[in-house]
Amino acid sequence: MEKLVSVAIPFCNSQKNLSDAVISVLSQRYKNWELLLIDDGSKDNSLQIAKRYEEIDSRISVISDGDNKGLACRLNESIMMARGEYYMRMDADDVMFPDRIEKQISYLEEHPDVDVIGSSAVIIGSSNEILYGMKGQLKAPKTKRDVLNGIIFIHPSVAGRTAWFKEHPYDDSKRRSQDFFLWLSSVDASKFGVINEPLLFYRVVDNDLWGKFKRDNRTMFRYFKSQINTHNIKEPLIQCVKQEIRLPLFYCFYRIMGNEGVLKRRYRCLNCEEKGSYESVLNKVLETKEI
Repeated sequence: MEKLVSVAIPFCNSQKNLSDAVISVLSQRYKNWELLLIDDGSKDNSLQIAKRYEEIDSRISVISDGDNKGLACRLNESIMMARGEYYMRMDADDVMFPDRIEKQISYLEEHPDVDVIGSSAVIIGSSNEILYGMKGQLKAPKTKRDVLNGIIFIHPSVAGRTAWFKEHPYDDSKRRSQDFFLWLSSVDASKFGVINEPLLFYRVVDNDLWGKFKRDNRTMFRYFKSQINTHNIKEPLIQCVKQEIRLPLFYCFYRIMGNEGVLKRRYRCLNCEEKGSYESVLNKVLETKEI
């Protein structure tokens, strides 16, 4: 029998893409799942959209208290509510490949020593256009140094054992980079894995790349600065300097090359055959959009 999988999608003002995310869960080959749709104080029609799907499928539950508490808090809530042996998350603007649950759960079943896995992804734009693939082979972090060097999961691609997530909650005081801090605090006592094939259509909206980079950069700088007073001063000091250098370098590149230049540097261009194949998969997933 298929084991129960808890899928969590926190959302806030996500009316444009939430249906696509939910449809992709409904389209999964793996059928024994529950979907937790957790509203984080939406002011648009997101909550109404979520409730519509709750009415048509008993596996879907909508949770809403009207407050805006942030992603980390909502993820922790979903983890505590999860009834499944396995826990899986995604963002409200992403789309699952139809075999995502099947392949990630199969991997975890075959590797009982692995706590959490991620996967590769295909980058899509605001109108579901296929844009890019990931560069090279993804790696799972094994040490804190790996995490500090940017070897982390694509956050909405992760799946793992619910018991592990309950033992390692997100730090809900962090409004940004919650996944970085989770992997950093847990990597020494955990085993992570990765499936090097795309199982998620990962949406990148290119209208705020500079703002996102700046906010993430400041979060990382404050973290490394807080570590300078520890016994090991050299490493966090070097990281602080790196963050300070990266900010103006990114800004100059962004101003010269624009959004498209940043994305092309970060991701891999796809050939026509790859684009056509991924478009076919995405269209098939979303063909039941009028449910």
